[in-house]
Amino acid sequence: MLLLASTSPQEETGFPGVLSFVGGLLLIPVVSWLPLLQAHQAVTGRFRDIFAVKTVRQIIARVSVHWAIACVFLYAAAIPLYLTKVRLIADDAVWLLTPLFVVLIYPTRLMFGWVYARGTRRPDPASRLIRWPVKLVMIPLLGIYALILFATPLIS
Repeated sequence: MLLLASTSPQEETGFPGVLSFVGGLLLIPVVSWLPLLQAHQAVTGRFRDIFAVKTVRQIIARVSVHWAIACVFLYAAAIPLYLTKVRLIADDAVWLLTPLFVVLIYPTRLMFGWVYARGTRRPDPASRLIRWPVKLVMIPLLGIYALILFATPLIS
């Protein structure tokens, strides 16, 4: 996130702009792996497992379609959180939105738990004819989400 924060609206060109663009590109694998990394760490109970990217990539290879569906639901449910930064609401009304966001996000976390469990039980990776189209669709979708993360501070 520091790479995204390295530029301000006044400094859109030059080195800070390039650094921020690189940060946005690096955010794509982070948002694709992080929910399953969190699930993996919760299952094992070891802090170092939050960095077990190889394990998560193997799980994604086994259940890539399920992972893609869970990612789409998770990040689609998270976008309303950023919309509240665009259109500010009264401080007294913020607490009304909290249960809504919990109701939106909780099922997606359960979905990722299901994807993790399914991916650990399946012995072989899915066919490349399934994995590659999923990757080709998910990279731009996660890039759009990274763009939303980047643009939100500039709008608010």
